Amino acid sequence: MKNRDKFDAFMTIISSQIDKALDQVFIEIVWKTVSPFDDDSCIKAFNHITPRIKFQSDITTMLLEQLEAPELLAWVEVEKAIRSIGPYQSVRFPDPVIHGVIDSLGGWPAFQDFKSSELTWKQKEFLERYKAMAGKDEFPDYLPGLIEIENQAPEKIKEIGNNRVKKLKEG
Repeated sequence: MKNRDKFDAFMTIISSQIDKALDQVFIEIVWKTVSPFDDDSCIKAFNHITPRIKFQSDITTMLLEQLEAPELLAWVEVEKAIRSIGPYQSVRFPDPVIHGVIDSLGGWPAFQDFKSSELTWKQKEFLERYKAMAGKDEFPDYLPGLIEIENQAPEKIKEIGNNRVKKLKEG
């Protein structure tokens, strides 16, 4: 999306709808998320999702579903997991392509070993690999965390996210 005025207008409408001011950092994240898409597609997506939004956290996921961008939906799930779980816990995402991408980038613990200023580059690398690997079939069942790797023993696997990416890819 290139039209910042229209984008800001949608953010204002959504903010009043959920009766909560949207954090400026969050607005910038949503802006970065929709910026690769054309204005018409974004406007249609906003028009479709706006009446259904109940919480701020719904915005990005619902937009990406409407824009049919499974690689970006996958990134949203991965970024949430990085922030909330960390490298120690073994994880399983509903979309196995995520496992393949992260495994190809050094595994779950190594994938998280970066400075916050490098997040944009990490995202770009993830998205490129996701697109390249999306048609393949062979992926790890889950991603082992540091505890499992260092103890060389199976650990309880943390189930991540939902099946939105998988459902979107399946049509």
